[in-house]
Amino acid sequence: MSSILVTIFSMITIGAIGLLAGGLLLVSVSTIPLFVALPPEQFVFVHKTLDRHMHPYMPSLSGVALVTMLFELWLSRHPWQTVGIIIGIGCIIAIVAISELINVPINHKIAHWTPGLSDEHLQNWKNMWYRGHYLRTIVAVIGLFSLIVTNLII
Repeated sequence: MSSILVTIFSMITIGAIGLLAGGLLLVSVSTIPLFVALPPEQFVFVHKTLDRHMHPYMPSLSGVALVTMLFELWLSRHPWQTVGIIIGIGCIIAIVAISELINVPINHKIAHWTPGLSDEHLQNWKNMWYRGHYLRTIVAVIGLFSLIVTNLII
């Protein structure tokens, strides 16, 4: 019974973090180049619209992955499995921290930008947002690979 639960939790975890990493990667390779090409007013409009539609999914996927990894950790039987799951948990915590400490506050600043404010401020916010986003994307991919390798060895 324990191995069936581990398999179920592993599938859910990899599905959730896979969707999260895939979404972050998609933004990195397609949306950020669009952001760079847009003039300030259009950038703000597109950013606000995407944020409103994408934001609800990231916390949900992160929460599902974290909860299922905690169950996997509880059921783990081998040290290497425990290490892989702990790496995955650390990656999810890091993604949440980066999002909440860097990207979300900048999202609020961008949402309240108006053409009367400095374009330089907006450009600085964009650059900080890009760096935070790239960082959380790398962390998500590391977490995904860690969990895939951990579950392939089972």
